[in-house]
Amino acid sequence: MSRKQKITFTNFFKWVFQPHFFAGDEAELEFAHLAEKNGYVVEKIPQDRKGYAKYVSAMGLPVGEYRSIKRGDYLVRNLGNLEVEVKCRTPRIYLRGRSYYPLKYKEIKGLQNMCKLTNVAVCIAIFEREGRGVKENSLKMITLDDILTKRTGSVYEEKYKSMMIPVSAMRDGFYVFQEFRNLGMNYRF
Repeated sequence: MSRKQKITFTNFFKWVFQPHFFAGDEAELEFAHLAEKNGYVVEKIPQDRKGYAKYVSAMGLPVGEYRSIKRGDYLVRNLGNLEVEVKCRTPRIYLRGRSYYPLKYKEIKGLQNMCKLTNVAVCIAIFEREGRGVKENSLKMITLDDILTKRTGSVYEEKYKSMMIPVSAMRDGFYVFQEFRNLGMNYRF
């Protein structure tokens, strides 16, 4: 087990039976650590239904609408409350032998809906999965807007109901954050 996560029954269950979920939790912890180390103020966003219900209600939407929106995992407070969705994935070989990260289209649309409601930019941070954890120095990022406009060569794969994001189109480390800071808070993803 990782030294980063508390040993609980739930974490032990994930570690044994659902290693991909455990790796996702590891990625979130690693992201928070690296972000803080690089001078970013990150805040974990609660993902429970009660929190969603309050949020959706405050926006004047029916309570059942929380399924059509998705909150990111973190807010970056010193970057205009930029939302970051953290993933841990294994790259897949897809078109013409290129490596892609698959992201469920339903999740992307949920993030897009939340972005429209809050008028806050969204960024996807992906770590490469290595067993039950994250591969060291594998953080890559891309903006939600770049995925949706397909500027980066992202394609929809019907079979998996996923957007396939080319690894080569993603930026290493915190480059997207630096670009956001350099272009000012008015920069829209």
